[in-house]
Amino acid sequence: NTEKYYILAAYTYALSTYRRPMVSIYSDTFELITSNGSWFAYTPTYNGTHYFKLSNRTTELGAFTFIVATRSGLKDLYAGGLGYIIDNCTKTIDPANFYIVSLSSGITYTITPEETDSDADVVAYFIYESNMTYFASRDYTSLVITPPEDLMLIIIVVPYGSTYPDGMYNISISPLPGEVQTLSALLDINVASINPGQTANFAITLSATGSSPIDVNIGLQNIPASWSYTISENTVSVTPGTPYIVYVNVTPSTNALADNYILNIMVTSAIASYMFTPTVTVLPVHSLSVNFAQSSITAQPGSSVTFDVEITSASNVNENVILSANVPSSWISTINPSNQISLSPFGTTQVQITITIPANALAGSKIVWLNATYSGNQASANAQVVVSAIYGLELSIESGKSILPGQTLIYNFTLNSTANADDTVALTLDLPPSWTISTLTTPITIPLGSQTYSGSFIINVPLNAAPGTYTITLHAISQGNTSIEVTASVSTVVNSLYGVSITTSPSQMAEPGSTVIYTINITSNWADTILITTEGLEAWMPALSTSQVSFESPGTVSVYLTLTAPMTVTQGNYNIVVNAVSQNQSSANASITVTTMVIISPYGVSISQPVNQTTSAGVAVSYTFSVSSTTADTIIITTSGLSSWSPSLSTTRLTFAEAGTQTVTLILTPPTNAEGTYDITVTARSENNTAKFASVTVCTTVTPAAQPRYDIELTIGTLTYTLTPTTTEELPIILNLKNNGTVLDNITVTISGLPAGWSALTRNLELAAGESGTLTIVVTIPENAVAGVTTLTFVATSLNVSEKDSKSVSITITRPDLSISSVTITPSTPKVGDTVTFTIVVSNSGTGVATNVNVTIYVDGSPVVTKQITSLDAGQQTTLTHIYTFSKDGTHVVKAVVDVEGKVIEINDMNNEGMNTISVKKKAQPTKTILGLEESLAYLLIALVIAVVLILIAVMYIMRRKKPPVESSTINLEGAQAEKPAEQPIDQSVEQQVVEGDAQAPQDANLPGEQTAQPQEGNVSENPQTQENIEQHDQSDQASSTDMPAQPPTQQPPQ
Repeated sequence: NTEKYYILAAYTYALSTYRRPMVSIYSDTFELITSNGSWFAYTPTYNGTHYFKLSNRTTELGAFTFIVATRSGLKDLYAGGLGYIIDNCTKTIDPANFYIVSLSSGITYTITPEETDSDADVVAYFIYESNMTYFASRDYTSLVITPPEDLMLIIIVVPYGSTYPDGMYNISISPLPGEVQTLSALLDINVASINPGQTANFAITLSATGSSPIDVNIGLQNIPASWSYTISENTVSVTPGTPYIVYVNVTPSTNALADNYILNIMVTSAIASYMFTPTVTVLPVHSLSVNFAQSSITAQPGSSVTFDVEITSASNVNENVILSANVPSSWISTINPSNQISLSPFGTTQVQITITIPANALAGSKIVWLNATYSGNQASANAQVVVSAIYGLELSIESGKSILPGQTLIYNFTLNSTANADDTVALTLDLPPSWTISTLTTPITIPLGSQTYSGSFIINVPLNAAPGTYTITLHAISQGNTSIEVTASVSTVVNSLYGVSITTSPSQMAEPGSTVIYTINITSNWADTILITTEGLEAWMPALSTSQVSFESPGTVSVYLTLTAPMTVTQGNYNIVVNAVSQNQSSANASITVTTMVIISPYGVSISQPVNQTTSAGVAVSYTFSVSSTTADTIIITTSGLSSWSPSLSTTRLTFAEAGTQTVTLILTPPTNAEGTYDITVTARSENNTAKFASVTVCTTVTPAAQPRYDIELTIGTLTYTLTPTTTEELPIILNLKNNGTVLDNITVTISGLPAGWSALTRNLELAAGESGTLTIVVTIPENAVAGVTTLTFVATSLNVSEKDSKSVSITITRPDLSISSVTITPSTPKVGDTVTFTIVVSNSGTGVATNVNVTIYVDGSPVVTKQITSLDAGQQTTLTHIYTFSKDGTHVVKAVVDVEGKVIEINDMNNEGMNTISVKKKAQPTKTILGLEESLAYLLIALVIAVVLILIAVMYIMRRKKPPVESSTINLEGAQAEKPAEQPIDQSVEQQVVEGDAQAPQDANLPGEQTAQPQEGNVSENPQTQENIEQHDQSDQASSTDMPAQPPTQQPPQ
């Protein structure tokens, strides 16, 4: 065996139940070989050589597994000896030099090669109930084996270098001689991490080998004080082959500090002893509590309160704590001795938190918090600060008023609350005797935050109240604190029931002979009649505009006082007294003194009063004033009022070299929105003596600006039209337009009601106010316009689209309706060769005239002749005739078609045909007679003469045929003849037109040998007729026709 492959076969047996496993083996070529049985048969081969085989034997042990190890590990195992490489094992040597190594269950063994081989490999498997379970770890340097607890592992080693011939090798299994008892103990975990007060659970698995049970004691040492523990059994008896589990439970105290605690678990027996040192890790527990000593403190705004706080640690580690406070906005908090503290495990400390309450703090309960932050956690507690309510009021009343007896007086007041809480305020009034309260709301509530209450009270003043001054006092009492009361008083003046007051306009200056006017304002405080008188200046001829003024209610009336200074008056101040006395109460009176200052000066100014004018808004008005000066002077012209009108003066300075008169012009332009009466004052003042002036006031009445008015009128001269269009027609419609409005207008005319195919253009016309004009709109009517009445509406629209006028025009489109009323053939029973007459009646049952209408006659589907009707009025009919000779017997169809080309636009073109049939008989043959000799000779002579005549005629005819052909192919009405083609069939016909059924004989007979040409189908136009036409006019319907060569139909093929 030159290769370093080694086969290691092993079996194991269970000490308990019988099992029948599946055995799997990897060969040196790593092929998977599987077999069933109590033993396994393994025949590894290498390059076809048989190396090793185990016999299939029966064993009572009943379970199997195997290990396959490869490469150099087994060589080193044998060379070094099993005794010191594999510990705690017993080996025997089989006669066949197989090494059998017994490994105890429940103990871990390590097989380590002594030499390092780069390709060393160890593989180990355990198969149990067909499930592959690893019980050995592997790497490239060692094999670690831990047999299951209920199995005994037997390793069979094939020594390196041994050679075995092919054959059967039997292995006998028996109890190993000199077997010793063993005890193994296994701890399930080495470290348990728990919180204080929780329990760490350990399990110790005891396994024994040998033949007798082993007594084992279990104990626990090195447990901290205050900890508790339990052992499920302190003493147990371990039966070999049957593992035994003992449970050890350790519970730290609830105040155990966070740390690693090493315990000693002792397993002792007579066979072996073990000491396990598991670690119990008590985890850190973080817990703090914060408690306020005072749950609530009451304080006033602006004060401070201090809370005692206890902080207690329930942590099993040291804690560094940061303290913080949450207080209402603008409140201030301070923590003493510091906001950072240290707490030992389960320690307690005291701190204080001081809260400063703002002076404006509102009443009520506020919550303050103290937060303790530690190890990523936070503990909090809160207490309550009750802010006391502080009440305060401020009261004010509006200024005093005057009133008459019997009236009602209203006063407004304002009440301000300076409280830091809601307050209810009671109001009371102190009034003069007999005065009563009409309205006063009490109590009132001033919510926190509103602060101010505005109210009013109403007082009734008795009718008998004596004139005088009275005090009214309002009391406001806080209901939050009734000791707080504020008052406010107001003085009220009760006037006499009748009262008169008088004022006057300012003093004026006058010259001798001049007049001054004063405005005297009389005021009465009750319904009354006031008498007005004057005292003094009788020489000034004082004149009042009225001496008595009546008041239906309190009010003021103006009275005018006119004074004229005497010519002899000297310079100085002159006074006159104006008195106003109540007729109902003489004690109610008033007087005023009016002072006029007389100045004697050479300067004098006067200005004329122009006539007041009326204008429209936006339209300027002009006033001319005559200004006179009594001496050389400069007169300044000014205006007062209507500044928004931008008054314009022709000049503002008039220079006089001597006494005289000049004019000045004032132009006023009222705004466009002005309406009503407006005053402006023009003043002429001496520049040398400003006391000398004169003023006049002009009044301008402004009417609203005229609004633009739109008014248009539309008329149409011709409102009805009748047309029969044969081509596209343009119909001009003349419209008459008039602008009845007040402004320039641009009028748009549109047309509605145009049928499809009709058209007309929209037109515009610009007209000044009151102007008239015409507008022509051309309506285009297509040639195929449908018959009937069309109504077109012409709409004239103003620039102001709401202003419109419209008129309608009716256009009647007429169309003919042509039809063949009858086709008559006479005589009705002709023979071949007989002359017949075709009588065709053509009718127009439409609404329009038909012109240049062709009528084509067909015989047996071939056109014979075409006749033309020049004109046929609506409701009329005409008769056409044609003479014809049939050359064949049998039944023939005669058809007439009107307007076969479809050139005439009709109402109905489906009735344009008419036909008739006729039966033509054969011509009768002459009766044969047997003549005598004499008669025969006579007839023979006659025949010879006739023959000679015929030959002469034939010669003449031949000579004539040699002449040049005639250009015309038709016989005209004057009798011209047309040449016929030689190949045409022989038919003769004579045409004639009959008037009212009165037929006339043909004027000319057919020439001998000439026959009517019949056109061939498909080539009709090349075969004209060669017959003479006879035409007559129907006097009753004025219809006329002209014979023409028959043309092939353009609308339908010949039958």
